[in-house]
Amino acid sequence: MNQQTNTSLSYESEILPSKELCVFSVATKYTLGLHNWQESLKTQGYSYRVLGFGDVWGGWRYRMKTYRDALSTWCEDKGEKSIVILSDAYDVLFVRKSTDGLLKKFKSFQKPIVASVEKGCGINCGLVTEWWKKHPEEVKHIIGKDKYMCAGLIMGEAKALADALTWALDNNYKDDQIGLSSYVQVFPDMAWLDYRSTIFRTKQDEFTLLTKEREQYGPYALHFPSLRIAPFFTPSTEASKLFAGPRGIATTDYSGTHYIWKYATLVLIFVLIAMSFRSGLHACKVHYDTH
Repeated sequence: MNQQTNTSLSYESEILPSKELCVFSVATKYTLGLHNWQESLKTQGYSYRVLGFGDVWGGWRYRMKTYRDALSTWCEDKGEKSIVILSDAYDVLFVRKSTDGLLKKFKSFQKPIVASVEKGCGINCGLVTEWWKKHPEEVKHIIGKDKYMCAGLIMGEAKALADALTWALDNNYKDDQIGLSSYVQVFPDMAWLDYRSTIFRTKQDEFTLLTKEREQYGPYALHFPSLRIAPFFTPSTEASKLFAGPRGIATTDYSGTHYIWKYATLVLIFVLIAMSFRSGLHACKVHYDTH
């Protein structure tokens, strides 16, 4: 499929997309994670759109452009103040109904963008130190906990989200998480970081669901970033069983475990280098001991 058509919709919710709230995601291929994501949205009553299905995955810059173009069209059709959630497709589940006060909670932050946070990161840390400087009274809540911005779940006014993505693209960012967090660094008054998990919660190093998550009085969506690396360590299977409805598939999704082999290969390389270095030192020691 030509990537010029990457905003065409291969999947769209049976509920007609609402101008009040719609969930967007970029997903180029089918996985079990995508299936459960869709079923959780249907079960919890959200409108949603899947963008770019069938395209060749073009990297995170491709995702930024796909989101931006779809949001620009959405603004023309639904209005600049229409609320949109940008969601990862393969490792997110919606666990609480949007009609249970979601828009009210979003508006209570009085910011056009509300972003999820995470306590740790790999090579694409969403550093937002300027935001924390603007909110020094909040810092005590994140020591040793959530402090990085996460691009896996972001909610906002359509125009504000489109502007943030345009800024990241114009400034040549290749990673959407780094690009969007850099936007918040420059414009900290444009966003609120959901460090209390009022709307979104990133389940990092958490092997069980919290009581408030099970009983649906906590966050509205859960993000399982380790699902793409080590799915057997996440509570995503239990969440699928509880929140994805009768068509949800409550089984471990191993579709992303190829990342394990990448990390295992890197570890093996470092081990071999270390062993070679140690062997070299030993050879030198033997040489000098015998002379």
